[in-house]
Amino acid sequence: MTTSLAPQLDNPETVRSLLKALFQSAASLLPDPAAGTLTVRLLHQASRAQDEALAPPLAELNRTRTVFPGAQLHLVYQLPPMPPASRSLSQTRDNLNQTVCRSLRTVPR
Repeated sequence: MTTSLAPQLDNPETVRSLLKALFQSAASLLPDPAAGTLTVRLLHQASRAQDEALAPPLAELNRTRTVFPGAQLHLVYQLPPMPPASRSLSQTRDNLNQTVCRSLRTVPR
């Protein structure tokens, strides 16, 4: 996994740190006997960049079609869907200012 993360992350310590966090984090196990899969849904990592860096190695693991011992279910690794990009503080402030100005214009005098 280290080699498949290396292109996405800039230094070996970052790769090591991400893998350590990944292996220590909780995950949801979702068996689907009808589909023959056991989905391992990982938690989001500390940043969007780390989640994006994990996508290629997880895809590589999924291509191996590894069977979970004793269950005959293929392991499928996934991250939950990415939340929308957060707004910057200045965007939030500007939107709030616009809302307040609009509401002040509509207040009866």
